Amino acid sequence: MKKRSLMLVTVFSLIATIFAVMPAHAQTAAEQRAVPNPIIITEDDINNSFRVTNPPNRRVTDLSIDLQPGVAVHSYTYTIRAPRGGATTSFAIVATLTPSVTNGRIYWTLTGATVDGQPASQDMINQINAVLTSSWRNFIRTNARPGRVTSVTITDTEVQIAYQ
Repeated sequence: MKKRSLMLVTVFSLIATIFAVMPAHAQTAAEQRAVPNPIIITEDDINNSFRVTNPPNRRVTDLSIDLQPGVAVHSYTYTIRAPRGGATTSFAIVATLTPSVTNGRIYWTLTGATVDGQPASQDMINQINAVLTSSWRNFIRTNARPGRVTSVTITDTEVQIAYQ
């Protein structure tokens, strides 16, 4: 039960780091037209972004995103702080997310996760994906520039997002 709760809390940290990939400021119509197509975001850009170097959840430390062909692997330590006088507990978490494009939108799917080397159950992965999908959709609705995404390509060093 404790690990199940930990995995659910973890999803919110994952969502925050995924959002680091998206542009963080409002753009005028002229600026939106000037955005290169495809948008290219390097692994260094992601790992040096404010959301990764300063995660919104202070329980998350040592966060890093490793791009691999077709997937983004998130690795971090999640610490549960105990009441005063108690010991803290830390968990090493690794999550693998795969992007896909459907109807002009990017969807991220958690394809695997481990907590201290123990794999998450398929039921837990399904629950996280349900939350992840709705959160990503809400973020895109308010922050993405107009247009339809035609493809997302992840290599060892970058993410390419092509718009139409």
